[in-house]
Amino acid sequence: ISVSETTTIKAKAFKTDMTPSDVATAVYNIVVTPTITVTEETVPAMSAVVGNTDTETITVNGLNLTGNITLAVTGTNPSLFTLSTYSIAPTEGTVTDESVTITYTPTAAGSHTATLTLSSAGAEDVVRSLSGSAVEVPNVIITEVYGGGGNSGATYTHDFVELYNTTESSVE
Repeated sequence: ISVSETTTIKAKAFKTDMTPSDVATAVYNIVVTPTITVTEETVPAMSAVVGNTDTETITVNGLNLTGNITLAVTGTNPSLFTLSTYSIAPTEGTVTDESVTITYTPTAAGSHTATLTLSSAGAEDVVRSLSGSAVEVPNVIITEVYGGGGNSGATYTHDFVELYNTTESSVE
């Protein structure tokens, strides 16, 4: 017998030439606990140049849910980490392989952290650490290097390095 909800089962025994037994009753209470799972045990560290982004994707599942799964980013630098969704609605209590993209958008160089928490009524929260590192783009970049000047048969008589200022300001 397959039982997926609270069920009462009644039985009576019969045997030829014997009196039937009394009715035996058993109640089976099925308690289903809402569950949230995230396939990825950890979210890989992200990195980006300041002003650019990096993304990672997690896969969310849920069973026996009675409400939406809510996602929240908290901690030291929550504003630098955004999500593609902050709420996942179950279908008949189930969420299957729902992708959530985490975007890291640093505004300053350095290391940044936050905490991602997934929760739903009656379910144990799922928590993942988020981390990112950012670097500044240099104002001056090397666009060309020539290191053979002055040699026999060389195109140029001197070595040179060509620099490019990526800003409209003078660089010291």
